[in-house]
Amino acid sequence: MTSNSGLRTMPHYCSDCEYEYGDEVTAEAIAAGGVSCPVCGSTRISARALAGTAEAVVTVPSPRVATHSHYPDGTEEIAVGGEGFRSSSIAGGNDQRQDFHGRPAQNEEDVLQVCRSLRAALQREGQVWGPFSLPPTHADDADAVAEDSSGAVLRVQVTRVECVAWRTLAQSGQATLERSIEERVADIRAAVESKLYPEAQRRNLLLALDAIRSPGYVEGPVVAAFLAAHGAWAAGLRYRAIWLVGPTAELTNRLC
Repeated sequence: MTSNSGLRTMPHYCSDCEYEYGDEVTAEAIAAGGVSCPVCGSTRISARALAGTAEAVVTVPSPRVATHSHYPDGTEEIAVGGEGFRSSSIAGGNDQRQDFHGRPAQNEEDVLQVCRSLRAALQREGQVWGPFSLPPTHADDADAVAEDSSGAVLRVQVTRVECVAWRTLAQSGQATLERSIEERVADIRAAVESKLYPEAQRRNLLLALDAIRSPGYVEGPVVAAFLAAHGAWAAGLRYRAIWLVGPTAELTNRLC
């Protein structure tokens, strides 16, 4: 839509965590008060406006939880969908399965989405950071940085937890993995071990473990098992913090 000032209104976004709603949000739904952010739960919505001659906008694909269910028999199921992909996990009894459909993430495509979930989770802890941005050079040990109102800087290193599914997904568009809770816990530890910088660097880095497209890792029993088995070890690495990041703040957990 175009205003009298000649500005073109762009898709709406969350005023608190900057989640991009895209085309699924209408002005009527906003006016009715029926829209809340799937990342942080906020109902505050804004819209960007660009000059009428501008046609290109850079956006980050925004995965979101389609379902997160707890069944009477103790089974937990999470399904995540986004642009060009869908992943789901189910955990209960002998069924510990993750299914992947679509395409894998390209390079560091999910970095800013990880930081959106992380930023909302940190806000729930009382930490208020500005929007994340990519560092100016790839030589930096941080994948994204943010500042607070006092000028303090938060430096985040992002690494994916899942390592096996993506090759199969790239070849066939579908992959299914079955892993026990203990095996998923081992994968989380391996992801941390893959980023063991010198201690002087670790003290200034928040390590974000990206599980947005592999939601089996953020299931409650997996997080609890990791903390019980490896929580003290993770704390001893002396990172600024280590977070396991899911597609929403509610599915994002501090590991130390």
